[in-house]
Amino acid sequence: MKLYKYIKVSAVLLTLWATMQACEDDSLPAEALAPRTTFTMSAKSVTEGDEVTFSDNSTNRPTAWAWDLPGASPNTSNEPNPTVIYETPGVYDVALVTSNTYGSDTVSLKDVITVIAKPKTDIDGVVAQVRLNFENDLVNEGLVDIDPTISPEPVATGSPSYGTRPEGGGSYIFDGTNSLEINGYTGINGKDQRSVALWVKTTSTSTTGLVNWGKNAKGSRFSLKAQAAGQARVEWQGGGITGVTTINDGNWHHVACTYDGTDVIIYVDGVEDIKIDATDAINTGSAGEVNVAIGSQEDRGFFVGEMDNVRIFDKTLSIGEIGILKNK
Repeated sequence: MKLYKYIKVSAVLLTLWATMQACEDDSLPAEALAPRTTFTMSAKSVTEGDEVTFSDNSTNRPTAWAWDLPGASPNTSNEPNPTVIYETPGVYDVALVTSNTYGSDTVSLKDVITVIAKPKTDIDGVVAQVRLNFENDLVNEGLVDIDPTISPEPVATGSPSYGTRPEGGGSYIFDGTNSLEINGYTGINGKDQRSVALWVKTTSTSTTGLVNWGKNAKGSRFSLKAQAAGQARVEWQGGGITGVTTINDGNWHHVACTYDGTDVIIYVDGVEDIKIDATDAINTGSAGEVNVAIGSQEDRGFFVGEMDNVRIFDKTLSIGEIGILKNK
């Protein structure tokens, strides 16, 4: 009997509270009871193909939601907490309208979601630090482009000029004045693994720089060069290794070099050209780091000819992986 009375009294009190609450709400103006829109998001910067979840945190108990999500899939939603996918690189706005029986409220945020292009793989999931295809532009598609603290696009010291490589798309034409520099990117330093690969076409009989970084001091510099005699050369201050295959015959050749902390190997047209032990010789950047230059060596040795598919990797590529690049 006591339990019954308790439940009965509780029900009366609950009814009385609801009545008072309704009277209190009715005494307020409608605009005070309309939602106050606010929301959060799980991320503001994502890679293309990633999901973002938006969460409504609005006050005054909204009963309806209208999301406007340009660039997302889906790009609209009536759910309070939608999860969407951004598939196209860019910077996007977000807007949310919440409403209830008393009114509505809107919040619009401009340029709040940044979608970064997914880095493109070259070999079995390996992503280059630098990836230049020269399709009438100087766009770097490598990982350096992902780092917002680095200005990743190469800057030409002269006028950019483009050509074509048969069955290979675009190329960059170097005339002895228009070398490239990647501002803010100083390459792979110390004794860390690295690989450089590119297509090259030249008839030059001067010693010229193909790819270079590191200050010009003992062991500090790392240079892939074309020798006056026509061979590829990897050089550091105080040493180097020169290949045996001619690459200045006016034909396209694929040239690559690797360093695994011990050996330096030069490859020409997918075949090992020469190898040397450089265990205690290379310490790139030890005298100071400099921006990666393409088509010159520290403002000298300017290349004359064409290049295509310039790649810099922070790992040692195998001969099989170099063969894959050679077929691109």
